[in-house]
Amino acid sequence: MGNNYDLVDIERISIEDKRLYSLMLVMLTKCNAKCVHCYIPEHQDYGMDTYRVKGIIKQARDLGAFNVTFNGGECLLRKDLLELVSYARSLYMRVFIMSNGIALDEDYIRKLSKLHIAEFSTTIFSLDEKIHDKITQVPGSLKKTMENIQLLKKYNISVRIKTPLMEYNKFEYRKLRDYCLRNDFSFMTSPSIFSKANGDTAPHDLQIKRDLSIIVKETDEIIHSEEKVSQITIKPEYSCTAPFNSLDVQYDGKIYACNTLFYELGNVYDDTLEKIWFKNDKLERLRNLCKFSSSECENCALLSKCKRCPGLSLLEDGNILKCSSTAKRLAEKRV
Repeated sequence: MGNNYDLVDIERISIEDKRLYSLMLVMLTKCNAKCVHCYIPEHQDYGMDTYRVKGIIKQARDLGAFNVTFNGGECLLRKDLLELVSYARSLYMRVFIMSNGIALDEDYIRKLSKLHIAEFSTTIFSLDEKIHDKITQVPGSLKKTMENIQLLKKYNISVRIKTPLMEYNKFEYRKLRDYCLRNDFSFMTSPSIFSKANGDTAPHDLQIKRDLSIIVKETDEIIHSEEKVSQITIKPEYSCTAPFNSLDVQYDGKIYACNTLFYELGNVYDDTLEKIWFKNDKLERLRNLCKFSSSECENCALLSKCKRCPGLSLLEDGNILKCSSTAKRLAEKRV
């Protein structure tokens, strides 16, 4: 009799054995919203052609990838998205879509339901239209997204709602959590607002300025309760697991381990995913960097309260091994 594994076991094994498990495709930078905190500097690129994207999906599947996530910008602006989702499903991959949900309609949702995607993930900043639409800078965006979320539920598509917190909406997670519980949606929230991908720190001006201690306490409890059902037990010394089981391919072909870890490994126009995964010195170096905690962290009094992301250390503090100023700010509030 063979072994019985669940998805948590498979993901844990993929990390330990350095097997590709997840592919994220940042399809384009174009977007139909203008979120004030967005990390994408410019929204002008439509991304790679359909044939090349299919080739990337096939390469990832040949390496064993089980999950593929379509992201943006706004991936629903890609006219070929349903074709690409259908292609990934034909390869027996689990498909995740990350979208603001504005461009959906019932016909599109009906087609998605027939493809049996694993999850539709969207962002809601508040159930108050004035607050949400102020952040997206698109009048009527909350109303449209909420209508489409209920249609996703009607067609039995799993929904995840995410709420980044700023001074604008710092306590809105409370009502949103209740809304998700009532509708059986997954919910994630975070008080972290980080720099743009080009290093521009302007979004930091939007960070929570008052009441951060109570917000960190409550959001930590929410995150803990949401993660309990899918907790992955790995070696505690790993500072980041992304380089061990995932790849992120950007709209321009650049390859990273994660869409917040801007350490370029190569480009799909020059390299195959197989070459990147098995014969790339940069990826091996990155794995070594992420295998252990930073020496700066080892003697830090905040270590037990800190959730440092090496990607943010690199983006905002200039070194993948340095203390993350964002993580430190939150750790101080936990203390």
